[in-house]
Amino acid sequence: SVPISSNQTISQQTYSPEDMPFLNRVLNKGKLFKYIYCSYGINWIQLEYNSKDEILNSLRSNTRRDIRAGRRKHDNFKFLTSTSEIKKDHQLCQENAKTQGYALRSWNDFQSTILELINNNIGHFIAAYKNNEIKGVVFIVKSGGYYTNILGGVKRETPNLFSGYALQWEAIKHALQSNHMGYNLSVGGSMGVRDFKSKFGAESIRYENPHYHYILKPIYFKLFQYFDTYLKRYKSKISKILSRLKG
Repeated sequence: SVPISSNQTISQQTYSPEDMPFLNRVLNKGKLFKYIYCSYGINWIQLEYNSKDEILNSLRSNTRRDIRAGRRKHDNFKFLTSTSEIKKDHQLCQENAKTQGYALRSWNDFQSTILELINNNIGHFIAAYKNNEIKGVVFIVKSGGYYTNILGGVKRETPNLFSGYALQWEAIKHALQSNHMGYNLSVGGSMGVRDFKSKFGAESIRYENPHYHYILKPIYFKLFQYFDTYLKRYKSKISKILSRLKG
């Protein structure tokens, strides 16, 4: 996924089409697999301020109110490092995904990637606590010189704890403390998620024809296509066998 955009208001994070004339000569347009996510754009919060207070004051009044309410209603915000805590956070994200009707990779499939990112100080699971219980979580990853919101989840309670607002504020503050130029709230999501993201004043910039591919080893790829076509129905059983062999 190549960040190409004619909108150069965040030019340090995107290329103009004129900058990449060689792409079509070297690569093939489009994605080969629908089930592999490639970025379609960026939801950019510019951090051109001297302090977190300036950033907070730049937001809408109702967003500031909800952030402050979220901070008051939680006892602690914590960057998680232990595997057991991170697993609990991921489970909360899975519960949210199931409730809202979208797929999220299982902990067994995703744990090695998550733990490696955290151990290398590239990814962070930030959790919100009340009465020593996790009420919400957000996972951010650093790439391209800024943090991107990858996934998250909150416990729906009455009265509302505003966990999502407080957690995104923690992520924004961390990006500022890391001297990043901005924070990518990420594009997409359900209508409710997109409405939530809009509250932070992020500028949504869609990439223009961003997806390209190149097959490094055609023979191996043809073998993969064969197995993918004819053994797909046995994917679950094969995955279990490979997991046992790996263990």
